[in-house]
Amino acid sequence: MKKVFAFLVFMGIFFTCYSQKIGNINNPQMGFTMSMFNLSEVPANQPILYIFLPNSNNFSPNVNIVTQEYNDSIEKYKEISDGQFKSQGMTVISSIIEKGKFISEYEAQNNDVMLHFYGIAYLKIDKIYLITGTSTKEQWNQYGTEIKRVVNSFEFTK
Repeated sequence: MKKVFAFLVFMGIFFTCYSQKIGNINNPQMGFTMSMFNLSEVPANQPILYIFLPNSNNFSPNVNIVTQEYNDSIEKYKEISDGQFKSQGMTVISSIIEKGKFISEYEAQNNDVMLHFYGIAYLKIDKIYLITGTSTKEQWNQYGTEIKRVVNSFEFTK
């Protein structure tokens, strides 16, 4: 499990390095601000940002943004996702389309850990922007509200 955690931390740091310029990250509570990378276009089919909460029991709850090339409807994306959830044996808590976005919440076993996921997918100009929060099932009681707040705060600025 320590190797999995180390890998997740490494990948989070690595993929954060590919984040598109969105201005600055400004965190007055922690006392810092930081610029993001200045890229001319949004990378496709890769994570573009990871943020982590404190580690407990060898897992860091996190929120990430991933883009995927996609040129069909959000309804079709939901259908495909629901099929993947089912085929992978995930427990779907909710799966709805609301105000043009696909919102899902589900749980899945990963090795010996039950994970809880909450995600919103937006379709914009042939790309899906998938914002997903993940924690262990046990951590969800402590961090679920905060993870949902962060995921739900995503918005396009142009």
